[in-house]
Amino acid sequence: MGIDKLSRRQLVGMVGAAAALASSGAIAAERKPWAATRSAAPATAPSPAAAIVAPLAAGVRLGRWRVAGVVARSGAVTVGLDDGASPPFYLEVCQRDDEGPVPPARTDRCDVFVANEGDGALPTVEEQGLAAMAVADVVRANEHQSDLSGLMTHRSRLQRFGKEMIRGLD
Repeated sequence: MGIDKLSRRQLVGMVGAAAALASSGAIAAERKPWAATRSAAPATAPSPAAAIVAPLAAGVRLGRWRVAGVVARSGAVTVGLDDGASPPFYLEVCQRDDEGPVPPARTDRCDVFVANEGDGALPTVEEQGLAAMAVADVVRANEHQSDLSGLMTHRSRLQRFGKEMIRGLD
C-alpha cells in the first residue's frame, strides 16, 4: 500500500510505533531527574501492577516525553508525562475490556486511556494519543509476565469511583 493510501489512523499508529521503538534506547540510557512544575508524587510501596509499565519511572524519557511519575492505585496504573512545551498529562493503564469504551491504545490484556475526564465524545489530543500508543508498546513487552490482579477495567473504575476517580500522581 502506498503512503498516499494510508488512513490517518494507520499513519498515527505507525508514527507511535516508530516513536516507541526509537525511544527504547532512550529509556535504558537516560534516568535524569525530572524537573517537576508541580509537587513530586509521594513515595509509595511498589505495586505488582506497576510492573506493567517497567522500566518507566520518574525521569525516564519515552520518545519526546519525560515521565513525571508512575502510580498504581484505584484499579489503574497512572503514568504522568510531560514534553516541556504543553501541560503535563496522564495516561491510565487498565485491564482490557472489549465491551467498554475504546481507548486510544490497546494490548492483549490492557487498555491505555488518556485521563482527561472526558466522556469519549471529543477526539483525543493527537500528542496524547501517540503517547498512549508508546506506553502500550511498553505494556506489550510486560503484560504476559506481570501480575495484573490489581487492575480494573475502565468501566469498573467508573462504576466504583464515578467521576471521583483519582487523577494525576498526587
